[in-house]
Amino acid sequence: MIGFVLLVIPGIYLSVGYLFAIPLVAERQFEPWQALEFSCKLVTQQWFAFFGFLIVLTLINIAGIIPCGLGLLFTIPWSVCAIAAAYEDIIGIANFSEDA
Repeated sequence: MIGFVLLVIPGIYLSVGYLFAIPLVAERQFEPWQALEFSCKLVTQQWFAFFGFLIVLTLINIAGIIPCGLGLLFTIPWSVCAIAAAYEDIIGIANFSEDA
């Protein structure tokens, strides 16, 4: 019980909080720690909504495991696209000029 309280619950909180850290590093060239902090600040405002979003994605991916794992070929890319769409909706995609 102590391990659950000290490890699992904070792990769930941080995994939801750090949802947009990798896209921030890849797209906005944030430093890793800066991206983790920014993502956590963004997600904390509506933490339960993002938690529900990740629960739904997890259930969809679990359903993809049922047909011998072949469904994951469809559900994992769909999940990544859903996270990218949420990122674009919340943060927006930066427009960089290719002429420069």
